[in-house]
Amino acid sequence: MTERPQPMLFDDLGMAADHPPEVSAELRVAPTTTGKGFNVLRLPLIPLACWRVDEFWFDFDSSFLRPESATAFPLLHLLRVAHPGALLSVFGHADPTGDDAYNKRLAGRRALAVYAALVRDTARWEDLYSKPEGADDWGVRTLQILLRRTGHDPGPADGTAGKRTKAAVESFQKSAGLTVDGKPGPKTREKLFRAYMDFLCIDEHKQPQVLQASEFLARGADAGGKGDVQGCGEFNPLLIFSRDEQKRFANPANKDERDARNGPNRRVVIFLFRPGTEISIAHWPCPRASEGDAGCRKRFWSDGEMRRSPSATSRKFQDTHDTFGCRFYHRLAISSPCEQYEIRDFLRIEDELGDAVINTPIQCLMSDGSNISMTTDGNGMILVSGKRLVRIEMDDIHKLENG
Repeated sequence: MTERPQPMLFDDLGMAADHPPEVSAELRVAPTTTGKGFNVLRLPLIPLACWRVDEFWFDFDSSFLRPESATAFPLLHLLRVAHPGALLSVFGHADPTGDDAYNKRLAGRRALAVYAALVRDTARWEDLYSKPEGADDWGVRTLQILLRRTGHDPGPADGTAGKRTKAAVESFQKSAGLTVDGKPGPKTREKLFRAYMDFLCIDEHKQPQVLQASEFLARGADAGGKGDVQGCGEFNPLLIFSRDEQKRFANPANKDERDARNGPNRRVVIFLFRPGTEISIAHWPCPRASEGDAGCRKRFWSDGEMRRSPSATSRKFQDTHDTFGCRFYHRLAISSPCEQYEIRDFLRIEDELGDAVINTPIQCLMSDGSNISMTTDGNGMILVSGKRLVRIEMDDIHKLENG
C-alpha cells in the first residue's frame, strides 16, 4: 500500500504535500416560513493537498516545460493515489515585474502547458507553439529539446534549424510512421508533443500517467478550461520586495539578481479537492487562462493593490499573509505548504574559456549519491539548492568538480 505523502521537496525544485486538516465549521439553519421551501447546505471549497512546479521548470518568460520537470510528476501521481477521486485545478503565477495583463496571460500559458501535458491535449500545445505571446515563443529551440528527449539528437539547442536538426526530424518522422521530409509541420509536431508529454508525465515507476478531463474540478465542461486551469498573473506573489529593494532593482544592472530573487513567485500550483466536489462554471470566480485580468481584479481584497505593493520591509506570504491581491486564491492557499517562499541557489556552468555553457544536458551527482539530469538555461545556470553538488558531467567529457 502506498504511504500517504508528507510535505516534502522533490529534487529541491518544487513541492507536493498534504494540507493540514480543516476543522469543520458550524452550520446555522432555520425553518422556512412557507413550509414549501428548503435549506441548502454546501461544503466549503477546501484543498486536500497541493503540488507545485517552480520557476526552474520554465525558462524565463516562457511557458515551455523543461525536461527536468519529468522528476516532478511522479509525486503528483503519489498524491492522487493517496487521495483517490480527488479533483484537480491548476493555477499559474508570474512574478510582479512588468505589465499586469501580459503576466496574466503568461501565467495562464504556463498553467495550460501543465494541464495539457497531463491530459495529453496536443492541440493546446500546438496553440501555445503557433501563437507566441511576447517573448514566449517556443520556436526551433523548443523542437530541438523535444527531439533530443525523444531519442533523436539535433545537436545543440541553439534555435538554428541546421542539417543536424533536419536529420533529427527525419529520424523522428520515420520512427513515428510519418512522411519523411525533414520539416516539423503540424502533423510532426502533434506526434512530437505527445511523445514528449509521455516522457514528462510519468509515475514513480517511470510509466506514463495520463489524466482525464473528468478528473479536474470542472470535469472539462468548459472548452476554455474554466475551473480546471487558470492563470493568476502577478497578483499573488509569495514575496514582496521592500521599497529600497524595489528602487535598487529598478537599475538594469541588477536585473539578474532581481529575477533570481523573484524566482519563487513564478510557479504553477495544483490543488486537489474532495471527491464529488461540484462547482458552477457560471459562478467560478477566476477568468479563463487565456482571458485578461479584469475578472481577477473583481476578486481583489478592498486593499488588494496595497497588499501587493512594496512597503518599508520585504514581506513573505507565509509570515504576513498580506501579499495576495485575490481574496479567493488567498482563502484556498492560506494553509498550503506549497505556498511557502524558499531561497534558491544557482550555479553557473562555464567552459574552459569562461563562457556560459547554455542549453546543455548535464548529469549532476549529489552528495546523497543521487544522479539528477538537468539542462542549463539560456544563461548557463542550474539550480542546486538543498543537497551538496559533488560532480557535474557533460557529454561524458567535460567534468566540473565541486569540493
